[in-house]
Amino acid sequence: MRLTGRINSEKLAEIQAILVRNNFVEEAKVAALLFLGSNDDMYHYLLGRKRNFSLVLPIENSEIVDFRRVKPAKVSIIVSVYNGADKIDTFLSGLERFTERSKAISEIVFVDSNSPDNTREVLLARLQQAKQRGIDALYVRTSKRETIQRAWNRGIGISNGHYLAFLGVDEMKRPDAIRSSGRLS
Repeated sequence: MRLTGRINSEKLAEIQAILVRNNFVEEAKVAALLFLGSNDDMYHYLLGRKRNFSLVLPIENSEIVDFRRVKPAKVSIIVSVYNGADKIDTFLSGLERFTERSKAISEIVFVDSNSPDNTREVLLARLQQAKQRGIDALYVRTSKRETIQRAWNRGIGISNGHYLAFLGVDEMKRPDAIRSSGRLS
């Protein structure tokens, strides 16, 4: 069906019924648009759905602590954190080993997805130290648990960098992992 771009209406109705029976109602609507709708129909459908996919997520009931300098970063490293208190020190120690140039062009955006452990306290205290060692960071704590993808999108929405990287608090990069070329500087 996809290769030819055609499907007979009986087969489409059968596929839609299967999708609806299995709680894929939205997918059933899209199936009809893909095979029977015009480009205008698809455009208007996507335009209507756009609001559900915005990267700018509301931050009400969220805590934000900014440890960044005024100058925007070139690279934003988004870190989703959940119950990561025991890994924070090692992770930030690794970031502090970044080259001075890497530190100068980067910011770390921590999105704490309402960790029930003491991640907040440990991370805020450790970020105070890291700031003195050249690490720019932004800490956001949401009021409820989020998926890692939603946390990443939240981080993307509030980051300043032109380039993005994603890390977990149990991952590490080499001190020269963020290199400045003529394009980044």
